[in-house]
Amino acid sequence: MNPTHEEKIRLVSMLADFVNATADFVTKEQDADLESFGRIQNILSQAATELRQCFLEINSVLAGSDIRSDIREKLEAQYRTSIRVLQFEDIVQQILEHSQKQKFALVEAMRVLHKATDELKYSAAEGEEFYELVLECKKELDELIATHGQLNPVKQTSLESGDVELF
Repeated sequence: MNPTHEEKIRLVSMLADFVNATADFVTKEQDADLESFGRIQNILSQAATELRQCFLEINSVLAGSDIRSDIREKLEAQYRTSIRVLQFEDIVQQILEHSQKQKFALVEAMRVLHKATDELKYSAAEGEEFYELVLECKKELDELIATHGQLNPVKQTSLESGDVELF
Protein backbone atom coordinates (compact mmCIF):
# COMPACT_ATOMS: atom_id res chain seq x y z
CA MET A 1 0.00 0.00 0.00
CA ASN A 2 1.41 3.35 -1.07
CA PRO A 3 1.12 6.24 1.37
CA THR A 4 -1.16 9.08 0.36
CA HIS A 5 0.22 12.52 -0.31
CA GLU A 6 -1.07 13.67 3.09
CA GLU A 7 0.70 10.78 4.80
CA LYS A 8 3.92 11.67 2.99
CA ILE A 9 3.58 15.28 4.09
CA ARG A 10 2.94 14.17 7.66
CA LEU A 11 6.05 11.95 7.58
CA VAL A 12 8.14 14.76 6.10
CA SER A 13 6.81 17.12 8.79
CA MET A 14 7.88 14.65 11.46
CA LEU A 15 11.28 14.39 9.80
CA ALA A 16 11.49 18.20 9.67
CA ASP A 17 10.78 18.37 13.41
CA PHE A 18 13.53 15.81 14.01
CA VAL A 19 15.96 17.74 11.81
CA ASN A 20 15.11 21.02 13.56
CA ALA A 21 15.61 19.52 17.01
CA THR A 22 18.91 17.99 15.91
CA ALA A 23 20.02 21.28 14.33
CA ASP A 24 19.23 23.15 17.55
CA PHE A 25 21.24 20.62 19.55
CA VAL A 26 24.20 20.76 17.14
CA THR A 27 24.16 24.57 17.15
CA LYS A 28 24.19 24.71 20.95
CA GLU A 29 27.03 22.20 21.07
CA GLN A 30 28.94 24.17 18.47
CA ASP A 31 28.56 27.37 20.47
CA ALA A 32 29.88 25.62 23.60
CA ASP A 33 32.75 24.10 21.63
CA LEU A 34 33.68 27.43 20.07
CA GLU A 35 33.88 28.96 23.53
CA SER A 36 36.11 26.09 24.67
CA PHE A 37 38.25 26.34 21.54
CA GLY A 38 38.70 30.06 22.19
CA ARG A 39 39.86 29.44 25.75
CA ILE A 40 42.27 26.72 24.63
CA GLN A 41 43.67 28.95 21.90
CA ASN A 42 44.20 31.80 24.38
CA ILE A 43 46.00 29.54 26.85
CA LEU A 44 48.20 28.09 24.11
CA SER A 45 48.98 31.54 22.80
CA GLN A 46 50.01 32.73 26.27
CA ALA A 47 52.21 29.67 26.77
CA ALA A 48 53.83 30.12 23.35
CA THR A 49 54.49 33.81 24.05
CA GLU A 50 56.20 32.96 27.35
CA LEU A 51 58.24 30.22 25.68
CA ARG A 52 59.34 32.62 22.94
CA GLN A 53 60.47 35.06 25.62
CA CYS A 54 62.52 32.28 27.21
CA PHE A 55 64.12 31.63 23.82
CA LEU A 56 65.18 35.25 23.61
CA GLU A 57 66.77 35.04 27.03
CA ILE A 58 68.50 31.73 26.21
CA ASN A 59 69.80 33.24 22.98
CA SER A 60 71.31 36.15 24.85
CA VAL A 61 72.98 33.77 27.33
CA LEU A 62 74.28 31.54 24.51
CA ALA A 63 75.62 34.60 22.69
CA GLY A 64 78.02 35.23 25.58
CA SER A 65 81.49 33.81 25.08
CA ASP A 66 82.20 33.24 28.77
CA ILE A 67 80.04 30.08 29.11
CA ARG A 68 81.80 26.78 29.69
CA SER A 69 81.46 24.38 26.76
CA ASP A 70 79.73 21.65 28.80
CA ILE A 71 77.12 24.14 30.03
CA ARG A 72 76.72 25.55 26.51
CA GLU A 73 76.07 22.04 25.15
CA LYS A 74 73.42 21.38 27.80
CA LEU A 75 71.73 24.74 27.14
CA GLU A 76 71.77 24.13 23.39
CA ALA A 77 70.22 20.67 23.88
CA GLN A 78 67.49 22.16 26.06
CA TYR A 79 66.97 24.91 23.51
CA ARG A 80 66.44 22.35 20.71
CA THR A 81 64.03 20.41 22.90
CA SER A 82 62.13 23.61 23.68
CA ILE A 83 61.80 24.41 19.99
CA ARG A 84 60.35 20.96 19.37
CA VAL A 85 57.90 21.44 22.23
CA LEU A 86 56.89 24.82 20.83
CA GLN A 87 55.78 22.99 17.68
CA PHE A 88 53.13 21.41 19.90
CA GLU A 89 51.32 24.74 20.03
CA ASP A 90 51.16 24.87 16.24
CA ILE A 91 49.92 21.29 16.02
CA VAL A 92 47.17 21.91 18.56
CA GLN A 93 46.13 25.13 16.79
CA GLN A 94 45.82 23.18 13.52
CA ILE A 95 43.76 20.46 15.18
CA LEU A 96 41.47 23.07 16.73
CA GLU A 97 41.07 24.88 13.42
CA HIS A 98 40.21 21.64 11.65
CA SER A 99 37.69 20.73 14.37
CA GLN A 100 36.02 24.13 14.04
CA LYS A 101 35.73 23.71 10.27
CA GLN A 102 34.14 20.30 10.75
CA LYS A 103 31.67 21.72 13.27
CA PHE A 104 30.68 24.48 10.84
CA ALA A 105 30.23 21.85 8.12
CA LEU A 106 27.93 19.87 10.42
CA VAL A 107 25.80 22.94 11.09
CA GLU A 108 25.68 23.62 7.34
CA ALA A 109 24.57 20.03 6.75
CA MET A 110 21.77 20.54 9.24
CA ARG A 111 20.77 23.73 7.41
CA VAL A 112 20.64 21.80 4.13
CA LEU A 113 18.51 19.09 5.74
CA HIS A 114 16.19 21.71 7.22
CA LYS A 115 15.79 23.40 3.84
CA ALA A 116 15.18 20.05 2.16
CA THR A 117 12.51 18.97 4.63
CA ASP A 118 10.77 22.33 4.26
CA GLU A 119 10.80 21.93 0.48
CA LEU A 120 9.39 18.44 0.79
CA LYS A 121 6.83 19.43 3.41
CA TYR A 122 5.36 22.20 1.28
CA SER A 123 5.75 20.44 -2.05
CA ALA A 124 2.72 19.36 -4.03
CA ALA A 125 4.89 16.79 -5.81
CA GLU A 126 3.70 13.21 -5.85
CA GLY A 127 5.02 9.90 -7.06
CA GLU A 128 8.12 10.08 -9.23
CA GLU A 129 8.28 13.87 -8.91
CA PHE A 130 8.37 13.58 -5.10
CA TYR A 131 11.09 10.92 -5.36
CA GLU A 132 13.15 13.17 -7.68
CA LEU A 133 12.85 16.03 -5.18
CA VAL A 134 14.16 13.75 -2.42
CA LEU A 135 17.07 12.70 -4.65
CA GLU A 136 17.91 16.34 -5.40
CA CYS A 137 17.99 17.11 -1.66
CA LYS A 138 20.25 14.11 -1.07
CA LYS A 139 22.53 15.22 -3.90
CA GLU A 140 22.94 18.66 -2.28
CA LEU A 141 23.81 17.03 1.04
CA ASP A 142 26.24 14.61 -0.64
CA GLU A 143 28.02 17.55 -2.32
CA LEU A 144 28.36 19.31 1.03
CA ILE A 145 29.76 16.18 2.65
CA ALA A 146 32.23 15.68 -0.21
CA THR A 147 33.40 19.29 0.11
CA HIS A 148 33.81 19.28 3.90
CA GLY A 149 34.42 15.63 4.62
CA GLN A 150 38.22 15.72 4.73
CA LEU A 151 39.91 13.75 7.43
CA ASN A 152 42.00 15.55 9.99
CA PRO A 153 45.32 16.17 8.22
CA VAL A 154 47.26 16.55 11.46
CA LYS A 155 48.76 13.12 12.02
CA GLN A 156 51.12 13.94 14.86
CA THR A 157 51.01 11.14 17.41
CA SER A 158 53.52 12.62 19.85
CA LEU A 159 56.15 15.30 19.99
CA GLU A 160 58.70 12.69 18.97
CA SER A 161 56.95 11.16 15.94
CA GLY A 162 54.13 11.63 13.49
CA ASP A 163 53.42 13.39 10.26
CA VAL A 164 51.97 16.88 9.95
CA GLU A 165 50.29 17.78 6.68
CA LEU A 166 49.53 21.48 6.58
CA PHE A 167 46.14 22.58 5.32
